[in-house]
Amino acid sequence: MTPEDIPPEVFSGKPHRPSMGLRKLDMATWLDPDPTDPQLALRRELLKKQRTDVFAALPSSDDACRTVADAMARWVGTDLPGVDHPLVEAAQLVRDDMCVMGVRDGQWQLIAAVVCFPSRWRLADKMGRDVVTIHDPVPDYRSQLAAPTVKAFDSIAAHGPRWRVNATLLDDPAL
Repeated sequence: MTPEDIPPEVFSGKPHRPSMGLRKLDMATWLDPDPTDPQLALRRELLKKQRTDVFAALPSSDDACRTVADAMARWVGTDLPGVDHPLVEAAQLVRDDMCVMGVRDGQWQLIAAVVCFPSRWRLADKMGRDVVTIHDPVPDYRSQLAAPTVKAFDSIAAHGPRWRVNATLLDDPAL
């Protein structure tokens, strides 16, 4: 995500209106691999030194993680070494955090993730939780966004991939 990707309404000065921030994903620009990006070096360092803070995967997520990793590697045009968890290896190709959601007990749940740059939350607090519970700290989420979010997840297969715009201004870049 670049500053140009942030919708102008974020800086409009108008009162906040909750939205999911979903946009159609242009698969031609799905990933932005740049091996010289300093964020990649920080990502690798965090995965090495703070792995349990930035990576988690439920055992049931192995197939989904392999699918994501293989798709990313094909798109970037590389082979993954196959010595680490597939999501960890894929996460070192791009600067984007990644969350893998899966349906468990009839609900969309976070089943695996590499999140090196969260917005005031900890991966350990979200892993294995359903999408609605994950967003409990978001004001008005349950009343205004929970149902549309679940509907969006349920319709991904029919409507194609999406990406989510999420802008947060912080005064400290520390994890």
